[in-house]
Amino acid sequence: MSNWIRIATEEAFATPELFDRYRALLASGWREDPGFVSLWGFYLLNPSPRITPVIARMTDLGARRLGDMDATGIARQVLSLAAPGVQIFDADTAVGLARDTNDALADAVRAHPDRFSGLAAIAPQAPSEAAKEVERSVYEDPNARPSDLMNLRDVRSGRYEYREAVLRGLKRRGLQSPVVADMARALESAPR
Repeated sequence: MSNWIRIATEEAFATPELFDRYRALLASGWREDPGFVSLWGFYLLNPSPRITPVIARMTDLGARRLGDMDATGIARQVLSLAAPGVQIFDADTAVGLARDTNDALADAVRAHPDRFSGLAAIAPQAPSEAAKEVERSVYEDPNARPSDLMNLRDVRSGRYEYREAVLRGLKRRGLQSPVVADMARALESAPR
């Protein structure tokens, strides 16, 4: 018997609402991100009995996920919103979806604190609101931590302008939390 535990990091999840929004975007004919269309078109529009359980597992933050974890020897999962998260939506929609998704994540972490940790989602296309959501995630639920801000890039242009905007928003908010201050330092020192 070993004395180590298996932790699965960045385990994808999504809320049914987010997947409904993805389906609507696909149905609208939106094609600005070919990777999104290919990946989520395959998983969300495919009726195959081999595919549909994948989506069911991704939206489950309870008994089914815990059962899968137990069956594979995983002690803890670090949950993060499936890519591309909310970054493909307009700012207002993305802000609301990020907040709702983080609330669902925080509920799961509170329900199973010994099994789940979380990385909060933000809407980088609304930098001020993203900074508020980072702060809310840190202060309101210390177990649902903010996501990695180093990779904030515009999915359309590939540029990292969101990273600098969110950093400015964090600084305006006062960097009151050590976690937020550490993230700001990391953003400042990251390659551009």
